[in-house]
Amino acid sequence: NFDDMLFNGSNQSAQLTSSDALKFYNGTLSTWIKTSDTSGGYHGILVKQWAYSLFVSGGHLIAFDGNTSSNIDSGINVADGTWHHVALTFQDRVTNGTTFYVDGVAVHTDTLTIGGQTEPLVVAEGGVGGGQNFSGEIDDARIYNRALSAQEVNILYNTSSSAHVAVSPTGVLTNGLVGYWTLDGQD
Repeated sequence: NFDDMLFNGSNQSAQLTSSDALKFYNGTLSTWIKTSDTSGGYHGILVKQWAYSLFVSGGHLIAFDGNTSSNIDSGINVADGTWHHVALTFQDRVTNGTTFYVDGVAVHTDTLTIGGQTEPLVVAEGGVGGGQNFSGEIDDARIYNRALSAQEVNILYNTSSSAHVAVSPTGVLTNGLVGYWTLDGQD
């Protein structure tokens, strides 16, 4: 019973915003995904091109470092056809200041350098008009202008793991919340 957005992997995406509120160097991306796509290339989940992003590539959850033009691979396969809560907390240029989370658990720590901040935030695409489309379902996208703690990411996972579609941001980790899209077709 998940209300979410289903993306076909070829030409469907959503441009969310190019708001100045999304121009930051420390933050968190959080969303739910369901995919079986293990193909190579980039398949954008939440992407602010050249700044911060979450992709699936070869089935793995990855981020792209726009400054160094390199991938940061979590090493975790999320393309198994089941729902996963995925999150990326990041602190620009801080050694091991970036952490991937899958289903509330920290799975990989690395260093990310935030690049340009001119592109809008998009869902299910690698960048505006850039292809790299996601094939599968995405739900409950949240963007924070601060790196959430491991405990806070776990709270997001546990708060919404049984019925993530109806969870309102009211009262659930609103400190630093600069973007919230249910992706239920209402926002």
